[in-house]
Amino acid sequence: MAGANEQATDSLIAAMMAIEGSEDGGFQVTPLTSSARASTDVNKAPFPLSNAAPLLSAGCVDCGDASENWVCLNCRQCYCSRYKNGHAVAHQEANPNCKIHLSLSDMSIWDHEQDAYLDVFALPALQESFTALHEAKFGEPAKFPTLTLEFGDDGGGKVAPK
Repeated sequence: MAGANEQATDSLIAAMMAIEGSEDGGFQVTPLTSSARASTDVNKAPFPLSNAAPLLSAGCVDCGDASENWVCLNCRQCYCSRYKNGHAVAHQEANPNCKIHLSLSDMSIWDHEQDAYLDVFALPALQESFTALHEAKFGEPAKFPTLTLEFGDDGGGKVAPK
């Protein structure tokens, strides 16, 4: 019987294999643009820079490892990745409202329930937390594309990036 880490790795590999492949043998991860959890599992309270910055150097609240941590976007605490001691996975399994985590390594956002990455640009509920952590890490707030509605001579409209 495979252990929890092996099962998680197998699940991730299966997801990667299902993702769009390329002719040169590589793959492309396409984050999901919807998540029922984003509106319920993301803390809606303001996330000031003074609270976000310390998370960048914080260790996992369970083991102290600081090398590859994820921030739970509900309770805003750090937990180590599944490739370290797996406390982020254990945290979301023990807490039904803590299914969405942000990686402090690459700023990706993972939805444990859907077993997939989420598109922060498409999900406004993720943007405040992402922006606070982005500014803490890179010294500037994240920039999100804006859209405008353009009208043609025929009265029809289309959405265009600004």
